[in-house]
Amino acid sequence: MDVRTLGLTACAFAAAAIVARIFWLFANRTPVLAHSENVDVLGESLPGDPLNPPEHPEGLGRMSPFHTADMRLEYEVAGKHYEHDVETRSIDGLGVTAADDMPILWADPANPARIERHGPGFWMIGLLVVGFAASAIYSYS
Repeated sequence: MDVRTLGLTACAFAAAAIVARIFWLFANRTPVLAHSENVDVLGESLPGDPLNPPEHPEGLGRMSPFHTADMRLEYEVAGKHYEHDVETRSIDGLGVTAADDMPILWADPANPARIERHGPGFWMIGLLVVGFAASAIYSYS
């Protein structure tokens, strides 16, 4: 078995897993529009704040343009309000994460406190990456 066959087989398995994940999301989760209550991109909140965990960079680490953002999201499912903290990434100078963000979460209808942050769009991008990798393996090996 050559490298080309192994690579294409791996890409096929990855693509099948991604497609299965997309179908699973549509079958087992409900999209919910969330509202961001608080974003602490640079870790400038008080040390006792639950949105400011100790993994925020100190010193020279703060000079990096890449930061971890802690976002507290509020959403409603079946008339009941829920809050969930998620960790996002942000880049200085790009409006990637803002305090007025309204991301779409994928909530479990049986237990709305359980959510998925990455919806079908995220997995479709992964499917495109796998497709490009397969075409590169097919063309260049």
